Amino acid sequence: MLKLPQAREICSIPNSQAGHRLGAPGTLYVHGDARDVNVLVKLVEGSLPIVQFCDFDWAGLEGGNEVYPLLMSPSVGWAASARPGQPLKQEHDVHLLQRGGALFM
Repeated sequence: MLKLPQAREICSIPNSQAGHRLGAPGTLYVHGDARDVNVLVKLVEGSLPIVQFCDFDWAGLEGGNEVYPLLMSPSVGWAASARPGQPLKQEHDVHLLQRGGALFM
């Protein structure tokens, strides 16, 4: 599981550099709970939106030891293969991000 300082570092550097700074190139980081309540978007006039993720309790590396907790809310609409005790996958994050909107700051 990523600790808060690691999560902050991941979010503070460009995505193209994250693998080089925090792991091997091509390393996939997984949030694990990318529901709309954990994604904040700030719209800035004349600029790209600023996106921030929060709640890194389940975060880690895809293919690592991170698994979903034994208790997962059935009302969330998780990806079909996101089940209690199963490994976290980046495709699960993508599924949740595509399902719902983010909170706007």
